[in-house]
Amino acid sequence: MRELADNDKILIAHKAANSWMPENTFESMKRMEEKGARWFEIDCFLLKDGNIAVFHDLTLDTLTTGRGKITEKRASDLLNIFVYPTKIERIPLLSPLLAYAYERNLHIMIEVKDKNPKIVKKIDQLISAYNSDLFVIYSFHKEILLAFKQLQPKYSLRWNIEKLTQNKLGYAKKLGLGINLNRRFLFKSDIEKITAAGLDLHVYTVNSRREANKLFTLGVKAIITDRLIEEKDEN
Repeated sequence: MRELADNDKILIAHKAANSWMPENTFESMKRMEEKGARWFEIDCFLLKDGNIAVFHDLTLDTLTTGRGKITEKRASDLLNIFVYPTKIERIPLLSPLLAYAYERNLHIMIEVKDKNPKIVKKIDQLISAYNSDLFVIYSFHKEILLAFKQLQPKYSLRWNIEKLTQNKLGYAKKLGLGINLNRRFLFKSDIEKITAAGLDLHVYTVNSRREANKLFTLGVKAIITDRLIEEKDEN
């Protein structure tokens, strides 16, 4: 699907990877960059020692060789935990990943999975140092987005929503939040309402070229996908 990307059609690598790669890892992001990716979505949690880990799930059990909640780990613990399926890559910290992205002029969509309000200030300390528009905050948790808005009104913030309602649309417009909608519950009327409200829309997770093209035609700004490149391109 990478040929769809241009100034008006943004394709974002979901979990900084493709479906067959170790998700949310440095190595997968670098491999995707080599294939032409410039936009990446990542997930993060606050560790016990105040560092921020780039990881999707609250628990380590399914995606890694580790066990337990990631929020109960320290950065030093991650050195001995490896990500499936390769069991070679480790869980990265957000700080060096942002430094790499800034140096390479890569766009990073930081999805804040953690509900701990302390994560807001920690992320702010990391990204405010760059004074860059390369980094965007995503979250399902509106209290997290509100905390970012109050801390730094200039931040680009986007609200992940499963299903659009008029109340949610009104709240997003009031706070100036971009909207990310689940493709499974997306209707053409949702796109029209969001556009009429002066907001832009990202849609997740779209893995069909045909569907992506249709959504772009309808006015969707960006697509989040597990299939930014074809598996055959890896050969």
